Amino acid sequence: MRSHEFTQLDEALPFFAGAAAAAAKYGPKALKALKSFTKKKVDPASIGQGVAATATGVGLAGMAVDKLSSEKTPNGIDYDKAYNAFNAAEMSSVDAGKDGSGHYIRTHGAKKGTQAYKTGSSAYGPTQLNKTTAQDFTTRYPKAFKGQEDYAKKYIHQGSHFNKHKRGTDSKYKYGGKGDLSGTEYHAPYKKFNQTIMRQMGNELKSKNPQSGIKDLVQRWRGKSASEDPRYYDEFFNRYNQQQP
Repeated sequence: MRSHEFTQLDEALPFFAGAAAAAAKYGPKALKALKSFTKKKVDPASIGQGVAATATGVGLAGMAVDKLSSEKTPNGIDYDKAYNAFNAAEMSSVDAGKDGSGHYIRTHGAKKGTQAYKTGSSAYGPTQLNKTTAQDFTTRYPKAFKGQEDYAKKYIHQGSHFNKHKRGTDSKYKYGGKGDLSGTEYHAPYKKFNQTIMRQMGNELKSKNPQSGIKDLVQRWRGKSASEDPRYYDEFFNRYNQQQP
């Protein structure tokens, strides 16, 4: 969309009709911010990208949408919904059990011929987070994990056990084993830890491409595109879109 120049916002309202609808999903703060601009002069530069910019992450009057949105949906992604959707895609055929502990297991196995098959996959839990990703993000963004250091250490240590046992038969660390962190006291820390990593992934994606969104996060997490793993994307978005914000 080409740039449009306006001196009054009321002249630009036709172009902001779509923006208002897009902003609505970010909650009352976004709508309040939009309304406040109707009383002010508009800097033409702030409208340069038009409605398309608003819908893809650049907010009203040059403000980032995530500044106007609730803390629950930074970068336009609801990370509570994303966590549940990743869980649905990763554990679609596994019974969670009454307290959810059924999903706190090591992956059931890696495909023969893959690197994970040779080294032993460390993917674990409802979203199948592996040791490599956990270690990478906690190392590069230590401040983001403040207060989670103890759990992070335990998670990475558990991953090392999984890698060590590879395709072994130890009841705790074999494929499908419960590991050290399946107790209900670890469920909330697991979710918080995973969502912190997801947020950091989202931030990285946005820094590289301001138009990135939830589909890019799925590809980053899964490591495969929608064409490469359509079942996974279908499971994810069926769950993500069914949830209330």
